[in-house]
Amino acid sequence: MWKLQHLIANIDWYTRLQKWCAGKRGRDPDVTV
Repeated sequence: MWKLQHLIANIDWYTRLQKWCAGKRGRDPDVTV
C-alpha cells in the first residue's frame, strides 16, 4: 500500500515539475510554484 502511495506522490511531483517547466518557458504564465 505504501508503494502505491509513493508512486502517486512521484506522479504528482512529476506533473508539478512539468507544469513548472512549461511556466518557465512562458507557455503557461499562470502556473506559480
